[in-house]
Amino acid sequence: MFVDLILKNATVLSVDENDTILYDSSVVIKDNYIYDILSDAEAVKKYESINIVDIKKNILMPGLINAHTHLPMSFMKGIADDLPLDDWLQKHIWPVEAKFINEEFIYESSLFGAGEAIKNGVTMCNDMYFLEEQVAEACKKMGLRVCVGEGILDFPSAVFTDLEKRFTYLRSLSEKYQKDRFVDVAIAPHSIYTCCNDTLKRCVEFSKDYNLPVHIHLSETKKEVEDCQKEHGMLPTHYLNETGMLDLPIVTVAHGVWLQSDEIELLKNKNISVIINIDSNLKLASGFPPMEDFVRYGMNYCLGTDGVASNNNLSIIEEMGTLAKLYKGLYSDPTFLSAKEVVRAATINAASALGKRKQLGSLESGKLADIIVVDVNNIESQPLYNLYSQIVYNLNSDKIKHTIIDGKFVMKDRKLVNHDEKELILLAKNYQKQIKAGE
Repeated sequence: MFVDLILKNATVLSVDENDTILYDSSVVIKDNYIYDILSDAEAVKKYESINIVDIKKNILMPGLINAHTHLPMSFMKGIADDLPLDDWLQKHIWPVEAKFINEEFIYESSLFGAGEAIKNGVTMCNDMYFLEEQVAEACKKMGLRVCVGEGILDFPSAVFTDLEKRFTYLRSLSEKYQKDRFVDVAIAPHSIYTCCNDTLKRCVEFSKDYNLPVHIHLSETKKEVEDCQKEHGMLPTHYLNETGMLDLPIVTVAHGVWLQSDEIELLKNKNISVIINIDSNLKLASGFPPMEDFVRYGMNYCLGTDGVASNNNLSIIEEMGTLAKLYKGLYSDPTFLSAKEVVRAATINAASALGKRKQLGSLESGKLADIIVVDVNNIESQPLYNLYSQIVYNLNSDKIKHTIIDGKFVMKDRKLVNHDEKELILLAKNYQKQIKAGE
């Protein structure tokens, strides 16, 4: 039988329900899907292809999913560091957005961000910003899968002067990408403190009408929690629950740093997933998400980087290592958050959070062929005893050799396939000069 691509001589880390690991094996790809996974000896007998790639016993695993990004902020990387959150936002980020945000900036910044994501082994992003059509088109150009969350705010921004225009734009966005292979659309009310109760309820109805997932920041800072208690007499999750948002089919809440036990139990019972952005939260001194409670209540948690203005990179690999090691130290328990659990958070858990568990997150026949190849044929990666430990405690993004999305190489031998990397770097340098001159 002829197929599109055979990845042979691989160590296959499936991240399936049984945590299957196969050695000396082939992954067979046909029509953008994983058609079969079997031993090299069996693959030679059953399949033929003009595209056969020798993986050289490197690790072949599901692509990483970055469940919380702001890709259009990619040209703001490192713009203002080591500052309190309010100063960072009001004196640096918001002024730059007011001056530079337009369709061209968002497209080019997202193009750059999509390239960076791919080089970090990310095969899908769950994004949140404005003018997300530009983000969608930039990601499609790079071959990156994306869920574009159009941001909803009560107050005017550099993009939209009133709320009605935001919903009109989101309506056209959802219609345009309704059947797109690479793009899903979400409604993204920014937070409970930038959207009033009526706006949040309107987002709920809009989600129902257009069958859209919801992506929202929740309990990111202590101030957010305190203000909610003062204004509404309840914790943020309970306040959000009263809008009906937590009864929607697919809801992801970003950060969850200050969630309390009864909120976590409620989110778990409502089948809501929380996105941990540990590096960003640490850098902004937002606090430590209550991972012990997430684990105790069986909360589905996944990983995001947040935007590079607050994180400075899009590396889910780095998020995995930081998360696993930080909480062992905080809880004085070296067994807490095993490497296997953290790998699952970056893959199958994230796919579940986004309502795509049947399509993504593990290497299984019938799933979309979103795959990365991790190079372990180097001195830094040897000897190799445990694949999960290697990925979480040893790996850095430079060791991600190939990134495959929808059955096609989008990075091969560390080189982007769909865009000239030098052009992207020149773009970034040009905007850096403009932003610096405008400060």
